[in-house]
Amino acid sequence: MHGIKRVCIFLHAHHYSYHPPLIVLPLYLRHSKYADVVYSLAESDIVEIKEGTSSIFCEQHVLRMNASFHAVQLSHSPEISKKRRKHIRLKKSMTLPDDTLEYWGFFLLKGATVALKVCSRFDGSRILVVKGERNLKTCGLQAAAEQFIKNHAKSSLAETILTLKSNHTARKRRDLVLDRKINHGGTALNYTDEPSDSVSSFENSLLTCYDGQILLAQSFPPSSQCHNVKFLENGTHMIMRHDATADGYYYYIFYSDNDLVSNDINAIFDIHKPTFQYSRREGSRDCVNSTTCVFPIRLFLRRNGHRGGANEGWD
Repeated sequence: MHGIKRVCIFLHAHHYSYHPPLIVLPLYLRHSKYADVVYSLAESDIVEIKEGTSSIFCEQHVLRMNASFHAVQLSHSPEISKKRRKHIRLKKSMTLPDDTLEYWGFFLLKGATVALKVCSRFDGSRILVVKGERNLKTCGLQAAAEQFIKNHAKSSLAETILTLKSNHTARKRRDLVLDRKINHGGTALNYTDEPSDSVSSFENSLLTCYDGQILLAQSFPPSSQCHNVKFLENGTHMIMRHDATADGYYYYIFYSDNDLVSNDINAIFDIHKPTFQYSRREGSRDCVNSTTCVFPIRLFLRRNGHRGGANEGWD
C-alpha cells in the first residue's frame, strides 16, 4: 500500500491545495473505513471481497488465509447461480435461565431459505427473527450484564453471563464479517429490581430494542420430551420457514420467560443458500492454491470485487 503517494496524486489531479484537512481526512479514511477486514470462511465457501479497498488509497489488494485458497480478480460483476444452492444443517441446544437470551446469526443472500425446527422443555420460550447489522446491537444489555457480574460475581447467573459474553466479544480494530460461519452470542441478566415485573419488562425491552427490524415474533409450545435435538429429528414438529428477501444479516434470538426453571431449547436449522458463479473473461487474474494473494489496483479503477474461496468455481 502506498496511501500517501496516492493521496497526493489524487489532490494534484483535482488541483487542490495541500491544506492539512485535505491530507488528514484521506489518511483517516485509509486507516478507518479502509482498514483491514477479517472474513470467517469454511471450506468450499465463495465470498465476494470488496470491503476495505479503494482505488485511490490502495495500490494492491492483499488476501491472506491460514490455509490454501483460490482467488480471482474479476473485471466484471459476479452473478448468483440460479441452479446451484448450498445446504447447511445446524443443530443447536441451549439452556436459558429466566429473562435471558441466546442468538444465532447468519449472513444470507437474497433468495436464501431457512427452515427451523424448534422445541422447548418448559413453557415460556419465544423466538425473534431480526434483520440487523453485522454486529447485533444489544441496546445496553451487554453493559448491564457486565455490571451484574461485578455485583454478583459468585452467582450462577453471573457465570452464565461470562460464558455468553466470551462468545459475543466485539472486535474493534479488525472487524469480523460473519459471512459463512455463524454468529453466536447472548446476554443473560435480570435488569429489574422487582422480580414480579421482570418478565414483561425483559420482553418489552427486547421488542423496543429491535423495533422496526423484527420479521417474526413467536412462542412455541413446550414438550417434556424435548431433551435434545434427537427429539426434533424424529416425527413431525413445529417448522418455521423464512425467505430472505434481501442480502443481509439475520439473527434468530431465543429467550425464555419462565421464572420457575431454566428452559431447555433445541433447534435444527436447514439453510439453503444461493451460491456465486463466475466466468473468466479478459482482464481477470487468478491466484491458485496459495495462502497469500496480491492483486494490483489501478488508480480510479471501478472495481467489481474478488471471488475467493477454498475451492474454485461453485461450492
